[in-house]
Amino acid sequence: MLKCILLFYLVLFVGCSQNIKVTGIIVDFDTHEPLGKVLVRTITGGRPPELDFVSTKTSRDGKFRLEYPSKVIGEFAKISVEIKKEGYLSNMYTLDQNNNFDTIYLRKEIF
Repeated sequence: MLKCILLFYLVLFVGCSQNIKVTGIIVDFDTHEPLGKVLVRTITGGRPPELDFVSTKTSRDGKFRLEYPSKVIGEFAKISVEIKKEGYLSNMYTLDQNNNFDTIYLRKEIF
């Protein structure tokens, strides 16, 4: 009986603490080559403030993954992110937490 109660609370705890994962790839607009070391940073304007600190950089193959606590993200279906890489135009992009994978194209700066 004690094992059943412990198992119930373990399942409840794990189920409630799951994160929402948003993934994608960032590529060059012209060549479609993946871009590494691109900053992907959440922009919420402070609502909720915890999300403004969620950021990552892309891997060598251009892939990124952001994780948000499900209790914080709540009803936000769309998440705004800022995309930055030296030599490229900065970009604001809206990610859909219900979409499994986004491809984002960055244009080079023209000097």
